[in-house]
Amino acid sequence: MLLQSAWKVVFSLLPENEQGNRNISAFSLALQAGKTRKEKLLALTEDVDTVFLVADDDKNIVILHSPHNFGGTRTRPTNKVAAMIGLGPTAIGVLINEKAALEDCNIVTPTIDEFELCATGIDIAALACPAQSGQVTFPGSATFLPAPWLRESILHSGTLDPFELIKIALADAIVFDEAHKDETDFDGKAIDHAEDFSLWAFGVGKGLIKETRFKVNPDDEELKIYCDERQRDRVLPPNGSVGNILSNTAGDNA
Repeated sequence: MLLQSAWKVVFSLLPENEQGNRNISAFSLALQAGKTRKEKLLALTEDVDTVFLVADDDKNIVILHSPHNFGGTRTRPTNKVAAMIGLGPTAIGVLINEKAALEDCNIVTPTIDEFELCATGIDIAALACPAQSGQVTFPGSATFLPAPWLRESILHSGTLDPFELIKIALADAIVFDEAHKDETDFDGKAIDHAEDFSLWAFGVGKGLIKETRFKVNPDDEELKIYCDERQRDRVLPPNGSVGNILSNTAGDNA
Protein backbone atom coordinates (compact mmCIF):
# COMPACT_ATOMS: atom_id res chain seq x y z
CA MET A 1 0.00 0.00 0.00
CA LEU A 2 1.22 3.48 -0.83
CA LEU A 3 2.14 5.64 2.13
CA GLN A 4 -0.38 8.39 2.84
CA SER A 5 -0.11 11.82 4.46
CA ALA A 6 -2.35 11.01 7.44
CA TRP A 7 -4.15 8.11 9.07
CA LYS A 8 -7.51 9.50 8.04
CA VAL A 9 -6.41 9.25 4.42
CA VAL A 10 -5.19 5.69 4.97
CA PHE A 11 -8.64 4.57 6.06
CA SER A 12 -10.42 6.51 3.32
CA LEU A 13 -8.38 4.72 0.65
CA LEU A 14 -8.52 1.15 1.97
CA PRO A 15 -9.25 -1.20 -0.94
CA GLU A 16 -11.55 -3.19 1.37
CA ASN A 17 -13.93 -0.26 1.87
CA GLU A 18 -16.23 -1.15 -1.02
CA GLN A 19 -16.63 -4.75 0.05
CA GLY A 20 -17.15 -3.66 3.64
CA ASN A 21 -19.96 -1.38 2.55
CA ARG A 22 -21.60 -4.33 0.82
CA ASN A 23 -21.53 -6.27 4.08
CA ILE A 24 -22.97 -3.58 6.36
CA SER A 25 -24.91 -5.91 8.64
CA ALA A 26 -21.70 -7.65 9.73
CA PHE A 27 -20.54 -4.44 11.41
CA SER A 28 -23.74 -4.10 13.42
CA LEU A 29 -23.75 -7.77 14.45
CA ALA A 30 -20.06 -8.17 15.27
CA LEU A 31 -20.33 -6.90 18.86
CA GLN A 32 -23.97 -7.73 19.53
CA ALA A 33 -24.93 -8.30 23.16
CA GLY A 34 -24.98 -11.94 24.16
CA LYS A 35 -21.81 -12.91 22.33
CA THR A 36 -18.92 -14.07 24.47
CA ARG A 37 -16.05 -11.73 25.20
CA LYS A 38 -13.78 -14.05 23.21
CA GLU A 39 -16.05 -13.80 20.16
CA LYS A 40 -16.19 -10.03 20.45
CA LEU A 41 -12.44 -9.71 20.88
CA LEU A 42 -11.82 -11.82 17.78
CA ALA A 43 -14.26 -9.65 15.83
CA LEU A 44 -12.57 -6.48 17.04
CA THR A 45 -9.02 -7.56 16.27
CA GLU A 46 -9.46 -9.71 13.12
CA ASP A 47 -8.56 -6.79 10.83
CA VAL A 48 -5.66 -4.53 11.81
CA ASP A 49 -7.16 -1.69 9.74
CA THR A 50 -10.31 -1.61 11.85
CA VAL A 51 -11.53 1.75 13.17
CA PHE A 52 -13.73 1.53 16.27
CA LEU A 53 -15.57 3.88 18.59
CA VAL A 54 -15.73 4.07 22.39
CA ALA A 55 -16.95 6.56 24.97
CA ASP A 56 -14.78 8.85 27.07
CA ASP A 57 -15.43 10.25 30.54
CA ASP A 58 -16.89 13.45 29.06
CA LYS A 59 -19.66 11.48 27.28
CA ASN A 60 -18.10 12.08 23.88
CA ILE A 61 -17.00 9.60 21.25
CA VAL A 62 -13.35 8.56 20.92
CA ILE A 63 -11.97 7.15 17.67
CA LEU A 64 -9.43 4.34 17.98
CA HIS A 65 -7.90 2.17 15.30
CA SER A 66 -5.40 -0.59 14.53
CA PRO A 67 -6.50 -3.02 17.27
CA HIS A 68 -4.21 -5.91 18.14
CA ASN A 69 -4.17 -8.55 20.84
CA PHE A 70 -0.68 -9.54 21.93
CA GLY A 71 -2.16 -12.37 24.00
CA GLY A 72 -5.11 -14.72 23.66
CA THR A 73 -3.00 -17.67 22.48
CA ARG A 74 -2.24 -21.11 23.89
CA THR A 75 1.22 -19.98 24.97
CA ARG A 76 0.10 -16.53 26.09
CA PRO A 77 -3.53 -16.82 27.22
CA THR A 78 -3.83 -13.46 28.98
CA ASN A 79 -5.20 -10.77 26.68
CA LYS A 80 -3.19 -7.63 26.12
CA VAL A 81 -5.14 -5.44 23.72
CA ALA A 82 -3.55 -2.47 22.01
CA ALA A 83 -4.85 0.17 19.63
CA MET A 84 -3.73 3.49 18.20
CA ILE A 85 -5.16 6.97 18.63
CA GLY A 86 -4.66 9.87 16.27
CA LEU A 87 -5.89 10.47 12.72
CA GLY A 88 -3.31 12.96 11.52
CA PRO A 89 0.25 12.20 10.35
CA THR A 90 1.14 10.43 13.59
CA ALA A 91 -0.77 8.10 15.91
CA ILE A 92 0.36 6.72 19.25
CA GLY A 93 -0.17 3.35 20.84
CA VAL A 94 -2.44 2.75 23.81
CA LEU A 95 -3.45 -0.26 25.85
CA ILE A 96 -7.19 -0.57 26.26
CA ASN A 97 -9.33 -2.15 28.95
CA GLU A 98 -10.89 -4.81 26.75
CA LYS A 99 -13.28 -5.99 29.46
CA ALA A 100 -14.89 -2.54 29.59
CA ALA A 101 -14.70 -2.10 25.81
CA LEU A 102 -16.53 -5.37 25.13
CA GLU A 103 -19.04 -5.25 27.97
CA ASP A 104 -22.65 -5.91 26.99
CA CYS A 105 -24.74 -2.73 26.91
CA ASN A 106 -28.46 -3.42 26.82
CA ILE A 107 -29.87 0.09 26.98
CA VAL A 108 -33.23 1.79 26.57
CA THR A 109 -33.34 4.91 24.41
CA PRO A 110 -35.87 7.09 22.63
CA THR A 111 -37.04 5.75 19.28
CA ILE A 112 -35.49 6.56 15.92
CA ASP A 113 -38.73 8.38 15.05
CA GLU A 114 -38.10 10.70 17.99
CA PHE A 115 -34.56 11.37 16.76
CA GLU A 116 -35.82 12.14 13.27
CA LEU A 117 -38.33 14.68 14.62
CA CYS A 118 -35.43 16.65 16.13
CA ALA A 119 -34.04 19.46 13.98
CA THR A 120 -30.60 19.51 15.57
CA GLY A 121 -28.26 17.53 17.77
CA ILE A 122 -29.13 19.92 20.59
CA ASP A 123 -32.75 18.83 20.29
CA ILE A 124 -31.72 15.18 20.48
CA ALA A 125 -29.63 15.90 23.57
CA ALA A 126 -32.70 17.44 25.19
CA LEU A 127 -34.74 14.22 24.83
CA ALA A 128 -35.50 12.53 28.12
CA CYS A 129 -33.68 9.31 28.82
CA PRO A 130 -36.26 6.52 29.32
CA ALA A 131 -36.26 4.35 32.41
CA GLN A 132 -33.77 1.54 31.90
CA SER A 133 -36.34 -0.99 33.12
CA GLY A 134 -38.19 -0.67 29.80
CA GLN A 135 -37.79 -2.56 26.54
CA VAL A 136 -34.19 -2.66 25.34
CA THR A 137 -33.64 -0.73 22.12
CA PHE A 138 -29.89 -1.26 21.75
CA PRO A 139 -28.50 -4.74 22.54
CA GLY A 140 -24.84 -4.11 21.84
CA SER A 141 -21.50 -3.39 23.45
CA ALA A 142 -19.57 -0.44 24.84
CA THR A 143 -17.61 -0.44 21.57
CA PHE A 144 -19.18 0.29 18.18
CA LEU A 145 -17.76 -0.87 14.83
CA PRO A 146 -18.76 1.54 12.04
CA ALA A 147 -19.04 0.31 8.47
CA PRO A 148 -16.72 2.14 6.05
CA TRP A 149 -19.35 4.63 4.85
CA LEU A 150 -20.27 5.55 8.43
CA ARG A 151 -16.63 5.73 9.47
CA GLU A 152 -16.04 8.22 6.65
CA SER A 153 -19.03 10.32 7.71
CA ILE A 154 -17.70 10.51 11.25
CA LEU A 155 -14.08 11.18 10.28
CA HIS A 156 -15.09 14.09 8.05
CA SER A 157 -17.84 15.49 10.25
CA GLY A 158 -15.68 17.87 12.29
CA THR A 159 -17.32 16.73 15.54
CA LEU A 160 -17.27 13.88 18.03
CA ASP A 161 -20.41 15.05 19.81
CA PRO A 162 -22.67 11.98 19.87
CA PHE A 163 -25.91 13.91 19.41
CA GLU A 164 -24.63 15.85 16.40
CA LEU A 165 -23.35 12.63 14.88
CA ILE A 166 -26.79 11.04 15.14
CA LYS A 167 -28.20 13.65 12.77
CA ILE A 168 -25.24 13.29 10.42
CA ALA A 169 -25.35 9.49 10.36
CA LEU A 170 -29.07 9.27 9.66
CA ALA A 171 -28.87 11.86 6.87
CA ASP A 172 -25.83 10.27 5.23
CA ALA A 173 -27.40 6.80 5.40
CA ILE A 174 -30.35 7.98 3.33
CA VAL A 175 -27.98 9.38 0.71
CA PHE A 176 -25.92 6.17 0.67
CA ASP A 177 -28.93 3.88 0.30
CA GLU A 178 -30.38 6.05 -2.46
CA ALA A 179 -27.10 5.93 -4.37
CA HIS A 180 -27.08 2.11 -4.22
CA LYS A 181 -30.81 1.40 -4.48
CA ASP A 182 -30.47 -0.50 -7.77
CA GLU A 183 -27.69 -2.79 -6.55
CA THR A 184 -28.66 -6.21 -5.25
CA ASP A 185 -25.47 -7.53 -3.67
CA PHE A 186 -25.69 -5.56 -0.42
CA ASP A 187 -26.10 -7.40 2.89
CA GLY A 188 -27.91 -4.81 4.96
CA LYS A 189 -29.04 -1.21 4.57
CA ALA A 190 -27.06 1.83 5.61
CA ILE A 191 -30.10 3.26 7.40
CA ASP A 192 -30.33 0.19 9.67
CA HIS A 193 -26.66 0.53 10.58
CA ALA A 194 -27.09 4.27 11.16
CA GLU A 195 -30.01 3.58 13.47
CA ASP A 196 -27.92 1.12 15.49
CA PHE A 197 -25.18 3.74 15.73
CA SER A 198 -27.70 6.42 16.73
CA LEU A 199 -28.99 4.34 19.63
CA TRP A 200 -25.43 3.64 20.77
CA ALA A 201 -24.40 7.30 20.39
CA PHE A 202 -27.40 8.46 22.42
CA GLY A 203 -26.26 6.06 25.12
CA VAL A 204 -22.80 7.60 25.02
CA GLY A 205 -24.17 11.13 25.32
CA LYS A 206 -26.42 10.21 28.23
CA GLY A 207 -23.80 8.20 30.09
CA LEU A 208 -25.52 4.85 29.51
CA ILE A 209 -22.47 3.63 27.60
CA LYS A 210 -19.64 3.70 30.10
CA GLU A 211 -16.17 5.05 29.46
CA THR A 212 -13.57 2.71 27.99
CA ARG A 213 -10.27 3.57 29.59
CA PHE A 214 -6.94 3.28 27.86
CA LYS A 215 -3.42 4.17 28.86
CA VAL A 216 -0.15 5.21 27.28
CA ASN A 217 2.91 3.28 28.38
CA PRO A 218 6.08 4.66 26.75
CA ASP A 219 8.14 1.91 28.37
CA ASP A 220 6.20 -0.94 26.74
CA GLU A 221 8.65 -2.09 24.09
CA GLU A 222 6.21 -4.54 22.53
CA LEU A 223 3.61 -1.84 22.03
CA LYS A 224 6.21 0.59 20.71
CA ILE A 225 7.48 -1.88 18.09
CA TYR A 226 3.94 -2.65 16.93
CA CYS A 227 2.96 1.00 16.56
CA ASP A 228 6.26 2.00 14.94
CA GLU A 229 5.76 -0.72 12.33
CA ARG A 230 2.16 0.34 11.68
CA GLN A 231 3.25 3.96 11.35
CA ARG A 232 6.12 3.12 9.01
CA ASP A 233 3.99 0.86 6.80
CA ARG A 234 1.05 3.22 6.39
CA VAL A 235 1.95 6.91 6.79
CA LEU A 236 4.62 9.22 5.40
CA PRO A 237 7.03 10.58 8.03
CA PRO A 238 5.52 13.77 9.47
CA ASN A 239 7.13 17.16 8.99
CA GLY A 240 7.55 19.24 12.10
CA SER A 241 5.74 18.81 15.39
CA VAL A 242 2.98 16.29 15.79
CA GLY A 243 1.07 18.44 18.24
CA ASN A 244 -1.42 17.09 20.72
CA ILE A 245 -2.49 13.75 19.28
CA LEU A 246 -4.45 12.78 22.35
CA SER A 247 -7.07 15.45 21.65
CA ASN A 248 -8.23 13.05 18.90
CA THR A 249 -10.89 15.42 17.59
CA ALA A 250 -12.22 15.05 14.09
CA GLY A 251 -11.69 18.77 13.54
CA ASP A 252 -8.03 18.62 14.59
CA ASN A 253 -7.44 15.82 12.12
CA ALA A 254 -9.42 17.23 9.22
